Amino acid sequence: MGGKILDFKKNCEVYSVKINSSIFVLFLFVFLTAMNYSALAKTNIYLIPGQGSDFRLFQDLKFDSSFSIHQIKYSLPSKKATIHEFAIELSAQIDTSKPFILIGISIGGMLATEVSTFLNPVQTIIMSSAKSRT
Repeated sequence: MGGKILDFKKNCEVYSVKINSSIFVLFLFVFLTAMNYSALAKTNIYLIPGQGSDFRLFQDLKFDSSFSIHQIKYSLPSKKATIHEFAIELSAQIDTSKPFILIGISIGGMLATEVSTFLNPVQTIIMSSAKSRT
């Protein structure tokens, strides 16, 4: 019966082990379970448009199929809301149980930057925006 070669490191030495396919599938299942299926999960991308615009701002962007695209929707904040308070409100739309990327344009970029101060995105991309208040 054919097998697969599985290399692993132990104490800086590489070991090769020949295993049959059913053991390999079992190993892969146990490994992915231990990693919370992170290898199988699509990375979420959250698009945050600028004020007065919507998802159509992003319509010409092409994403690889390994990403799951989500639009952050928002209304105008109250006049007394700080950008941090508004970012907290918008962050309720973000699934933090999986890896995610924030992409923001204009005020959406400023909000993405603010969200990244209290959530942990894989990456924050801003366009036509400021990365900080200073």
